[in-house]
Amino acid sequence: HFARWSETRPVIVWGAGLNYPKDAIYEDELVKSLKQCAVVGVRNPQFAFAHGFEYVPCASCLHPSFENPVAPLTHKVLFYEHADRKFAPPKHTWKANNMQKCELSAVLWLFRESEYVVTNSFHGAYWGLQMKRRVILWKPEELGNRCDHLDFVPRANSYDDIFKHISNGVPIYQYYPVICKLDNKKFRRRVERYL
Repeated sequence: HFARWSETRPVIVWGAGLNYPKDAIYEDELVKSLKQCAVVGVRNPQFAFAHGFEYVPCASCLHPSFENPVAPLTHKVLFYEHADRKFAPPKHTWKANNMQKCELSAVLWLFRESEYVVTNSFHGAYWGLQMKRRVILWKPEELGNRCDHLDFVPRANSYDDIFKHISNGVPIYQYYPVICKLDNKKFRRRVERYL
């Protein structure tokens, strides 16, 4: 598609998430297509650096709902599930998934009121970090390469792992949201040249 589109107008790819197995046979074709675009920002840093593209975190960090993540914490743990990979304990009521049909601000309210976010979703981890919550990744190897660059986030492969992380304390990465916003604002300046 990129080749066909780029013949008539500049194509901009902003914060694209690429999820594929390592050494995928179509990686060369993907790179060739992306090279035909005017500006490319990819949220997978390893892919971006390996192929000469710019690393740009997901642009959702610019949503106004991330501006003030402070709220009274009413829940200890939010389980935020990928829509097709449920893992939260069945009786745990404070949970959500990435296919809920509601506004992002409504979903983020669940993050805002939770101290911990346990997730098997890239956006669950990313939004939890943007909201300055204590994030734990559930079985990240099942996420392909989506979360490879979030190697500083604790991992859990069992409920016991979750409890251990909570007992030991999980850090809040205060500067991560700032860096993501700055990277996106810098990329926006490149994009504005084509508008």
